[in-house]
Amino acid sequence: MQKIWSRAEHIASLKAKKPIGVILSRSMEIMSVYDDGNGNPLIKTWVDASDDGLTNRYIWFDVTKILLKNLLESHIDFRTFEENPSSFQYHVVTVAANGRSSFPAAVTRDELPETYWAKDGVLFDPQETDDVPKLYRKFSLNEVRESDLEEVKSESKMLGHGVFYLHITKGKGVGYGLIDTFKLAHILNRINVLYREARLDLSYTATRGDLAQGKKNEDKTADVSTDVRVFKRASFGIMLVPREANLFSREKIDNEAVKVFELLNTVVQNEGATKLLQEWSPFTVDAYQGLLKTVIDERMEFDFSWVKSEEVIRYDITHDEAFELQKKIKAVEVHDITTSDERGFFTRLHTDTGYFQFETVEGAKYNGHLETLIKPNAGNLKFRVLYSVRIQKTLTKKADMEGSPSYLILSAYEIKDETSSEE
Repeated sequence: MQKIWSRAEHIASLKAKKPIGVILSRSMEIMSVYDDGNGNPLIKTWVDASDDGLTNRYIWFDVTKILLKNLLESHIDFRTFEENPSSFQYHVVTVAANGRSSFPAAVTRDELPETYWAKDGVLFDPQETDDVPKLYRKFSLNEVRESDLEEVKSESKMLGHGVFYLHITKGKGVGYGLIDTFKLAHILNRINVLYREARLDLSYTATRGDLAQGKKNEDKTADVSTDVRVFKRASFGIMLVPREANLFSREKIDNEAVKVFELLNTVVQNEGATKLLQEWSPFTVDAYQGLLKTVIDERMEFDFSWVKSEEVIRYDITHDEAFELQKKIKAVEVHDITTSDERGFFTRLHTDTGYFQFETVEGAKYNGHLETLIKPNAGNLKFRVLYSVRIQKTLTKKADMEGSPSYLILSAYEIKDETSSEE
């Protein structure tokens, strides 16, 4: 057996006898789970044996409930699990052939031989044990959620304004504290674009044009973005800080960030997809769909939170939820109806179908159909005669296409006291 150099201290508290469950090799109990006396998991794992096989060595270490849950759900491998004890210490116990045990010796990670650790990439196999349900019940793992929000709250208080916290819990290339660089850049860009477009809607209304185009609009978009400030260790967590033009913009940014989260959470509710198309610009709708597409393509799950001091607004989404939301948004059709009174001339009329073309005195052109009640009188309408018409405009919006307007003339009156058009 390899010699271990340690601080060798006696730990009287490690006297657990019967494990709650086994998570590696049900026949040999290579890794077992105990209660540490405070309701938290305590792990005992076999690591070494004497040449004759009569003396065995075990390592004990404590872990958080979320770390145990991440292992059982294959979010992390055994090596990551073993290298992240809660107390940053391990306790080594050697058991002789007669059953007598040595006093637990406290050691650090670096004092243990490399051969004591699992190989990278080895995940939990449910076939190794029948004890997963017992572990979930004992430690209430279904109620456990990984969160660095206390640290994020402290950061928000220090900055004096709110911050975003993105916690990616699952996805292609996502590990415990690690993530594929390209995938991180992709999801961060999707979130940043959605944030930018939503804030531009709030500042310039949903009927704005594309303010991201052209140098003259750079001053409008420069500060409507986020910066990465701090990485947090979770499955993968990252803090995003809204840019602020000056100290006086903090309250405005905080208020608009809350509205962005209202947007995110509204869409998942009944009729939420309809409100998305009614209240937000096509740029914001497109950005939201882009975020959903990334979640679907990368089979991603994440928690996204707005944290300001003790206030927390959360938005959670899974791959399956994103897929359902995407279908719901694409199925929605919104009709925006407005009316206006115009003065001008008919340039084309079809008495059977009621189709018309109309040009206003200002040069605006409309084409559409006469309303059902006035269609029978289409034959009485004249060219080169000035008319006052009431036009109803219906703009049909769908998430996967640009809005297409249609026009309906509700009434038409000849203006007799003004000069008609010249021939």
